[in-house]
Amino acid sequence: MNVSSHSPSLITSQTSSTMPLWIIYHPPNTFTSLADKTALANEITKLYTIVGLPRFYVNVLFQPIQPDSFFIGGVPRPSPMTDANKPGRDSSVPMIRIKMEHLARQLYLLTSLPSVCMTRGCPG
Repeated sequence: MNVSSHSPSLITSQTSSTMPLWIIYHPPNTFTSLADKTALANEITKLYTIVGLPRFYVNVLFQPIQPDSFFIGGVPRPSPMTDANKPGRDSSVPMIRIKMEHLARQLYLLTSLPSVCMTRGCPG
């Protein structure tokens, strides 16, 4: 479900507050400008501030990865597409991987939860 298509009032949080960490692994030719990184970091930060977490708790790291260091299915990304790479996505397309760590903080989209979660809390 796309969170950006919902209003902020549809998102809630549970448990204690700790610093979320987003690590964005990307090819060196993406996220090359400070403006692009700032825009994405601000959008990520908004996900947390709408549920009451202070802005300074949110950590976003941009980690460039050289093409010869990012492998999917044993194939470096990007690399020329060959029959050996099939089936699967086109290996000539660079990959961006996003890792999110939420220590003791859970975000729920209320419209996607069963009613028991809204009244008693959802398991783990």
